[in-house]
Amino acid sequence: MRKYLKKYLITALVMVFLLCCGGMTEYAAYTYDDSVYFSDSVWRNTETGYEVYMDDQAELLTPVEEEQLLETLKEITMYGHVAFVSINENNYYNSERYIDEYYFQHFGYESGTVFLIDMDYREIWIHSNGDIYKTVTTSYANTITDNVYSYASDKDYLSCASVAFEQANDLLEGRRIAQP
Repeated sequence: MRKYLKKYLITALVMVFLLCCGGMTEYAAYTYDDSVYFSDSVWRNTETGYEVYMDDQAELLTPVEEEQLLETLKEITMYGHVAFVSINENNYYNSERYIDEYYFQHFGYESGTVFLIDMDYREIWIHSNGDIYKTVTTSYANTITDNVYSYASDKDYLSCASVAFEQANDLLEGRRIAQP
């Protein structure tokens, strides 16, 4: 028992050290089912400190498409962190639980938004928190996913994500989006 306690204490101290020294600015670690994965921050807004993450585990986008999407995501960093996530396997009960955990592990309680394409459950999902959530509420997130699901159905994942983030940015900039 002491051996495990010592191991966890050392791990916690190393994580605190890395966090304090800025060692976690390039990589964000998150855990799923006792496995640790690392996701690179693709871009950081030097003015706000908010970051863009591209975590295309399902490989739905080509490198060129990721670069195109990155330009859209950069705009949202004026308001918070932003991430595009795609997965083939979801070990959680549903997409909402997965994206909640992903968000917390990457951004904690800071402002941000994540767009998920879950190929396992065949769902798209938006999760926002902090200042962004004041604008991109659950209701608006549902409206946006309703507006873009047809792109995912057509396997046009770049348009699906781009339009979703463009609509979120429109809301953040005070513009309106199409609603039922």
